[in-house]
Amino acid sequence: MPAKPASPVLQTSHPLHSILAACWPLCEGTGATLTDIVGGKNLTTTGTWSTGASGPQQNFSGSQNAVSNASDLFAAAQLVRGSIEVWLATNTSQNGKYIFANEGWIGVEQNGSIGRAFSDGNPTYATGTSNIADGNLHQLVYTWDNSPLSGKFYTDAALQGSCTPANAPLLDSTSRVLALASQFNSTAHWTGSVVAVKLYNAPLSQAQITTEYADPWAIFTPGGAASGLLMARRRIALSC
Repeated sequence: MPAKPASPVLQTSHPLHSILAACWPLCEGTGATLTDIVGGKNLTTTGTWSTGASGPQQNFSGSQNAVSNASDLFAAAQLVRGSIEVWLATNTSQNGKYIFANEGWIGVEQNGSIGRAFSDGNPTYATGTSNIADGNLHQLVYTWDNSPLSGKFYTDAALQGSCTPANAPLLDSTSRVLALASQFNSTAHWTGSVVAVKLYNAPLSQAQITTEYADPWAIFTPGGAASGLLMARRRIALSC
């Protein structure tokens, strides 16, 4: 992964710009606010900051998380189909811990040493096969569609699992929040470091996921100096 820009600015000409529903690039490096640079769906974090190989990252110890400042941020129609992309590292095997959750309907989890995700609230899982608890940086992507109902789980741009959800996400305005490193109700806390999170309102294709894996910062125009050598799944320093 290339080094992240110090001050990211979205490029409207980028092919994924039109389907990007929220994005937390975690470039702040300090403070308790994780800024969504798309639509202001900011998160308040109890995690800690450190600098990894690609730049600032949020570290969660297993009792910390980041949650949205407001609830019910998406109407049901906005995310009946979509994608979640998370860049993370952990050296902890952990069961049923939430990496990212949107209300109780959409979730990316770690179960043991692998990733899995769902989009129907039941949950019906699409499950990965690669070890993500090795301390290396990994890209996890889950895509879902409502016509036909389908879910796909990718680790490092490789399709590893699929599922048939029982229904599309039924975001239902029940005062539920977005959460990073836990479930929406601040349970099932995850342990590890997060580099960036993106939420899309359409399922990404294999080609789009592969392009993101090569450079997740291409959608931004750097507004400040950022330097660093390209890295391929280089081990990042975990501070949690």
